[in-house]
Amino acid sequence: MGEFDLEVATLTKVMLRAKATEVVLQAYDGEVGILPSHGDFIGVLGCGVLRVTSGQTTTYMMVDGGTYRFKENKLLLLADHAQGADDIDLAAVTAEAEELAETFVNLAKFSPERYDEQREQYKRDTARIEVVKKTTAR
Repeated sequence: MGEFDLEVATLTKVMLRAKATEVVLQAYDGEVGILPSHGDFIGVLGCGVLRVTSGQTTTYMMVDGGTYRFKENKLLLLADHAQGADDIDLAAVTAEAEELAETFVNLAKFSPERYDEQREQYKRDTARIEVVKKTTAR
């Protein structure tokens, strides 16, 4: 099986440069799998876990928002937010996710004006938790 070039970047930092044999990412409208020699395309990133496989090694990252493009056997992800497992404080993120979950079911804490912002933060937090769990489970 072949491989392709991958670059994951935010506005301020290149998060990952690698050769990949498979990438699975969360697009705005569902999950997308990419293999070498895929046809050229572009899309909008959603919030979720990015899975990068290179041979027998798999790397996980949280990505949220932005765009991706596969062209000439190179995948470029320009993410609004991206974090690797080493940059995630699991205890803090878990506490924040639990607090947000409580906010969604407790009418005394619920704020319709902040719902969209809180929902997006909750999705990022749960993706971060999943990244750490998948990384440490290996």
